[in-house]
Amino acid sequence: MSRHLLRAFAAQEPERFAQLLGTSENVGSMMAILAEMPEGMECDVVSRLTPVACARLLNELADPILTRWLESGSLDSGYRLLARISSERSARVIAAVGNRSRRQALKRFAGYPADSIGALVQTRFVTIRENTPAADIGKMIQLQAGAPESPIMVERSDGTLKGVLDLSRLVRNQDAAAIADDFCTPVRPVYPDSLSSSLENPSEWTGFTSLPVVDHAGRPIGHITRTALENARSPGGDHDPLLGSVAELSKRFWEVSAALLVFIFGGRAER
Repeated sequence: MSRHLLRAFAAQEPERFAQLLGTSENVGSMMAILAEMPEGMECDVVSRLTPVACARLLNELADPILTRWLESGSLDSGYRLLARISSERSARVIAAVGNRSRRQALKRFAGYPADSIGALVQTRFVTIRENTPAADIGKMIQLQAGAPESPIMVERSDGTLKGVLDLSRLVRNQDAAAIADDFCTPVRPVYPDSLSSSLENPSEWTGFTSLPVVDHAGRPIGHITRTALENARSPGGDHDPLLGSVAELSKRFWEVSAALLVFIFGGRAER
């Protein structure tokens, strides 16, 4: 497979690519393939390996290489990778990260125990202030490029969480003077240092496949998906197929709605 095809496959099908990579028993061969990846993609791929394959690779990986991956990869994949190594090694490679803000973010998430919500937090999300005009929301969603399953969080003027945006209501909106607050649904936020088992009550998830996670000042720091919670409870086991379907539909609706809003309001502006 050519280098370009390899990169395209890894970019479009990271889960499948990681599965195939993990079948290799030769760490040298795995590293040779990873060396062909664009900078920043290695961390994402390795963090998706099975625990056995990931341990086989990381046990022979030099700390400077791991640090370089943490510096160039996404925070989400970086944290997943840190969760696979000892706390001593985690502290060592994080300390070598050059970018101060990234180093602090990795250090903060690496400090959460495995059974906490913080251990499952995803950090790509979108925030919109409560007074944002409806016409600007679609563009802001696209510009911030949050994870498709992330709730779109509505913030107060002081940066604290007010609720999540109801995209379906916004898409049906006919009021040009409307603002984000008009489509805000209150939601009880969760805290990263709480136990993940505290979210096992289905009533917590009524109407949501993802919940905002905030610090103790009420400012958003990420979100937790019900899929991640399910996977953490049953690693490698059976998962609810209906839940997976709902999560996938939510992703598609999130992506399509953002594009639709830009189209709708762009058309209104031209008339």
